[in-house]
Amino acid sequence: MSKTILIVGSSGGLGQVISNWFASRNFKLALHYHQHEPTIKSDNLKKYKADITKESEVKKMIDQVIADFGKIDIVINNAGVSKSEISWKTSSENWDHTLAVNLNGPFYVAKYVLPHMRENGFGRIIFMSSIVAQTGFIGTSAYAASKAGIIGLTKTLAKEVASKTLQ
Repeated sequence: MSKTILIVGSSGGLGQVISNWFASRNFKLALHYHQHEPTIKSDNLKKYKADITKESEVKKMIDQVIADFGKIDIVINNAGVSKSEISWKTSSENWDHTLAVNLNGPFYVAKYVLPHMRENGFGRIIFMSSIVAQTGFIGTSAYAASKAGIIGLTKTLAKEVASKTLQ
């Protein structure tokens, strides 16, 4: 039986490559996008528009994917933004938006997909981070902080579900 994969952030460069790779291997794909609808064509996919910075939209998207496909086996959290600004020049709006997309969104996705994965006894969640989370880079304070947060979130979720029956 084919696995169902939710790809969050499927319309950007990396998202399209990931989506095409899985589509060519006959996975069932739920492709998330926010502004630009993915152009990939396949008989095994559906597209979902949602703002992942809004918890209610993430919940609605997860519920709809499960209604359409019956389950979500794998999530690839690929959505991300980076606004290059020196830290003391970073506006609070840009800081908040970067953390909302890069950290809050993936958290909301995990929050709503994990109960279904636990119920099904199977699931994989992949978070995209960056080497910048560990090394830092000039002009990336919000991006680096959000991607470092993803590393901490990943480690914590792994410990929370490690004792559960997820194969």
